[in-house]
Amino acid sequence: MQNFRFPGNFCVKALWQTAAIMMISLSCQAGFSVSGTQLLDGNGNPFVMRGINHSHTWFTSRTTQAIEDIASVKANTVRVVLSNGYRWNRNSASDVADIIQQLKAHKMIAVLEVHDTTGYGEESAAASLDSAVDYWLDIASVLEGEEDYVIINIGNEPIGNNVSSSVWINDHMDAIRRLRDAGLTHTLLVDAPSWGQDWERVMLNNAATVASADVLQNTVFSVHMYQIYPDHSTVYNYITQFLENNQVPLVIGEFASVGYQGASVDVDSIMALSEEMGLGYIGWSWSGNSGSAESALLDITIDFNLNNLSEWGDRLINGENGIRATAQPATVFADGGDGGDNGGDNGGDNGGDNGNADSLVSCEVTAAYTWGTGYQLEVKVTNISTAPVEHWQVSLEYEEAPELVNFWNADLTADGLKVLANNASWNGSLGVGSSTYFGVQGNHDGSFISPSCSGN
Repeated sequence: MQNFRFPGNFCVKALWQTAAIMMISLSCQAGFSVSGTQLLDGNGNPFVMRGINHSHTWFTSRTTQAIEDIASVKANTVRVVLSNGYRWNRNSASDVADIIQQLKAHKMIAVLEVHDTTGYGEESAAASLDSAVDYWLDIASVLEGEEDYVIINIGNEPIGNNVSSSVWINDHMDAIRRLRDAGLTHTLLVDAPSWGQDWERVMLNNAATVASADVLQNTVFSVHMYQIYPDHSTVYNYITQFLENNQVPLVIGEFASVGYQGASVDVDSIMALSEEMGLGYIGWSWSGNSGSAESALLDITIDFNLNNLSEWGDRLINGENGIRATAQPATVFADGGDGGDNGGDNGGDNGGDNGNADSLVSCEVTAAYTWGTGYQLEVKVTNISTAPVEHWQVSLEYEEAPELVNFWNADLTADGLKVLANNASWNGSLGVGSSTYFGVQGNHDGSFISPSCSGN
């Protein structure tokens, strides 16, 4: 039995080839997928969310302008607040379809979430995850065929504080099974308990168990970082322990510079570590937070005005490791995946940036992340010549023979202590001064030393 995966949204269950009396099984999954701790887009290339939350269900009349404005700051993702009608006005299938098309037109990915589940088990008015699944199945007709552009965030902050961990685990496993049994193949995003902040470490310790319920192995997990994450060590420890424990992708699905009652949040560490480790982040929220002076501090723009950014909004969009500096569009869009000047440059001196004197490109290891006996590298390639280049090749020099597991945005060939990386078909063309990135995953013996890198 042979397996094939078709690009786009074509999906066939099985094909009988009667001449050979043989059945060929064809994969039914299209769109985003998961590889280890990496989220891949519909072309199989790594996709790192750099996005903004928008409270659509409460501000439907603001959404069209908000999408246009969010696109203008170079975000590649919008997390859209929806309601299944349990607590707020239900967003119809046609409404959701319109949002998806608007985001596609602006080359942004839609992360759709049901907000009514917030705080279930502690908040008496909250909807169950089961009711959220009912909603996704009710509007499935507008989700199917959009697997390249839509991620389903099953329910927002679906469990409150001090609720049995088995509720979060079992309810999500049941939700995942129901969605898959109904034929939805989209990447699923699961929010942490404890109002999203996972301070009781339920998701950190059990995400792999929940992920095992997904027959497509296509589930990503989201932690919301507010006052529980006030300093670098807390942010770093959570991220590294989660990845090491579970080996599945993690996203910072919400965060802001303030938390409950105005408590400070270490957004600098959240953004820097997200960039270093290749994690997605989505800032909360475009505008419309109200109820207290502290809540208003969560607004990225003041009264939905793009030209009036809050201090938090300016930090998120224009600051170091911010959206403008680091966002890359999904390569399923026509102009995606070509590198350009959108990539961040945060890694320091992990690799060389020299090459030969007559090199057309330079090469730098901008981030190196290790766990157990595994490692992941982000490598930046820059055109340092005086004319555009159509192809590039760089080499990584290891101190021990490398054991490669996965790589993306380049074609790699190992030869002894050296790995040669040639451009992929979509990122070989670089203008003068422009850059692109590729990634490498591999295994090590417990004492990993980052390779040097040089251009050819």
